[in-house]
Amino acid sequence: MNGGLELVLSPETLLRIFVAMLYIPAGLLAFWKIIPTLSPPAKRLAFIVLALQLLVIIVAIEQQSASGFAFWLWHLDLEWNIPSILSSSQLALIGGVALAAAWVYRDGALVQRLYLAALAVLFVILGLEEFFAWKESITETAWRTNYAILGAAVCIATTWITAHTPKGERAPLAILLIGFALLAIGGGIIDMLPEICGDHGILRLDGCFYFYRSPEEIVEILGAWVMLLALLYRLSRGRASLSRRSWWLLHLFPLVWILLLIRYSPVSSFEVQPPAQPASVRFESNAQLHGFQTDGRGLPTIAFVFLPYDIDISQLGFSAHLVDQVSGASVASRELYAHRRYAVWPGGRGYEPVYAQAIDLHIPPTAPVNRALWIVLTHWREIGGQFLPQAVVASDLRLLNQTQVILGELALRGEPTGSTASPIAAFENGFALNQVQMPERAQAGSTVNVTFNWETDIGGSEDFSQFLHFVPVSPPQAGAASASENSQWWGFDQLPLGARLPTRLWYSGLQDSEIWEVPIPADVAAGNYALFTGLYRLSDLVRLAASDPNRKPFADDRAPIGFLLIYH
Repeated sequence: MNGGLELVLSPETLLRIFVAMLYIPAGLLAFWKIIPTLSPPAKRLAFIVLALQLLVIIVAIEQQSASGFAFWLWHLDLEWNIPSILSSSQLALIGGVALAAAWVYRDGALVQRLYLAALAVLFVILGLEEFFAWKESITETAWRTNYAILGAAVCIATTWITAHTPKGERAPLAILLIGFALLAIGGGIIDMLPEICGDHGILRLDGCFYFYRSPEEIVEILGAWVMLLALLYRLSRGRASLSRRSWWLLHLFPLVWILLLIRYSPVSSFEVQPPAQPASVRFESNAQLHGFQTDGRGLPTIAFVFLPYDIDISQLGFSAHLVDQVSGASVASRELYAHRRYAVWPGGRGYEPVYAQAIDLHIPPTAPVNRALWIVLTHWREIGGQFLPQAVVASDLRLLNQTQVILGELALRGEPTGSTASPIAAFENGFALNQVQMPERAQAGSTVNVTFNWETDIGGSEDFSQFLHFVPVSPPQAGAASASENSQWWGFDQLPLGARLPTRLWYSGLQDSEIWEVPIPADVAAGNYALFTGLYRLSDLVRLAASDPNRKPFADDRAPIGFLLIYH
């Protein structure tokens, strides 16, 4: 109270007033002018639909302040819940009644029968769209334009049919136009009205009243009921009448429709547990990544995303890329617009719906094999034909940069080149060094190429580095395999297959080789050098045990691979 009378209303109360202002006049007019003219089966069907409408609307209003599962289940402006099922089945019922009206109007004008049949097809399609929300796959401007064109065409056709109908039979067509008008107001006008917040004279709203949420849906639901009345009126006043069995089929039609919706619902899986690869990534659009799934190759197949109800998702999307870790080039990509499909219920979000975005990343035949690839997810918003990346606000996953999230890494498998029966060295983790190719002589200060051929029967999980030791020896005797060492040895280390394929990404059946470009120091003493190699774990620098083809362990876990004569 601020110096005078002040009326405080909650948004829920204002919504109840809005419903009363719609349904009371519409109900009074219907019961005064239309209901009395209907046949008993038509009256019963009209009463059932009206009662279900009011029941769902009342419960939905009472659940406005709920959260989580209850909020979604009864919200009038969301998909695949109870109000969505009601709206879809009601539109489909209008199509069924229109088809029945066309059937009993056999002695009427052919053009009117075709008109009613076209209405039947139209409303069945609208019923499907109401539930499956196909319009979310296109921009808001595009679907609004398409709906406006379709609505205008239907209104023009209805007006023309009305003008060419005898005056005594125009009433249902006029009522039908009123229903179309309510649909147009609900779908194209009310949702564009600004929200009502704060003080308005003596009225103060405790919160904000949004027309684009529940009110537009309520107007559309009422408009659908008015159109149903118009077609029931036509069906009741036709020159022929439906049989009792046909009326019962019309009564059961919504139930059959609901069963079909459940059978083919996009909400095909409900899971209590989080996705196989849980995550917690929040973007500046307020979309949140909660996890993802991968196939047998490690490629992402589904990203589970929470899309808040108060964001426009028509221009939001995701991109999945395979990015070469060395060059940074994208070797495969897939772009998809965000949508609300396949809801799951991870326990940590209070049963709020999280939606699955099917990635289906296609790998081109030219994609490189045996290379370390990042699996990267980017979230974007399309504005004016430009795709603007959405920054990552918080993430428990590693980031490639401010807008790209690393979901994981993998290597595409290459074709095996043929195994070697007797490897030079076998390591305790299952890796095998098959062959080594190198020159016999090299000049100090030059670079020598050494080729290592590797094979493994198990998958890698850790990062190992490879060492190459040059140990000076006395001039070997003819055919000698070893000689005495002195202390002037030196070495060179790098990843076995280079940075392109770290050992953590090696897979069972891998066969590959790498050419090392090993620099020879300019000040190294001339002479004969024995070469040794081996592997050590990068995390603790401990060498892997290595043995020869007869399983005899090598001293110091170093495998001898030959000799190199260095000269000046």
